Order: sequence, then structure tokens, then C-alpha cells
Amino acid sequence: MGRILTLRGVVSKTRRERIFFFDSNVANKGWRVKQMYGMNMTVGRLEVDAVVHTDDRTIGLLDWDRNTTIACLKYGVNTGVNQSLIDLDHVVVGSMYITNLDDTYDMAYLIVLEEEDITPSENVIYQIKEMAQSSDT
Repeated sequence: MGRILTLRGVVSKTRRERIFFFDSNVANKGWRVKQMYGMNMTVGRLEVDAVVHTDDRTIGLLDWDRNTTIACLKYGVNTGVNQSLIDLDHVVVGSMYITNLDDTYDMAYLIVLEEEDITPSENVIYQIKEMAQSSDT
């Protein structure tokens, strides 16, 4: 098990923010998203919709087919629990962004990353994956 890192903060409504930058020239290390949590910052408002990705473009909840999408988070009134869909095979070797899909409310997030040893060859593969080998590119 590698070193654990948590990222937390608040993202304004309909904003995309870079929350993590890792120098991909460090060819033997990467970071894997292990868990993701979110909370609406408005009292009485429960819904949260967010996407974590490596692409500096607008991305939506229905963009799961993009290789740049790492995780989607949905928190709803009906379930009362955070539901996240995480690509556990994705290793971050560059930038990571979070997009708040709500156009009315700010959201708080907590993302748990684990450091992982990788080979230089794997680093190149993960860099290519982060540069949008996607169905619409």
C-alpha cells in the first residue's frame, strides 16, 4: 500500500477546477483515486453531481465513455448516501480536475488518492490515456 493523500475543497456552481498537479516527468510514480465524497454547501439541499477527470474541457455526468473521466459522484435525496463510480484502473500522472455539474449550488469534495509505483512504460501509457483517447476525439 502506497502513501495516502486526500484532496478537499469547495467548487463553485458549474465550475471546473484543477485540484491536483503531478509532474509526469517523475516516471516511476502515479496516483490512483480510491474514494470520492461530496456534499452540497447549502443547508437543506442534498443533491450533488460531480465528475473528476484529467481533461481541461467541459465534461458532463454522461461522459463516462471518455478515457479522461476518472470518477463520477452522485449524492441524492432518495438514497441518502454518496454513490461514486470510480475507474480504479486509472493512474493519474498529470493534472486532475473536478467539475461541479450543479448550476445553482456550491459543493464540497473529499478525494482519497493512493501513491503507486509504476514503470516508465506504464507512465507513458497513462499519459496517453490522460490526453483523451476518447470516443468523441
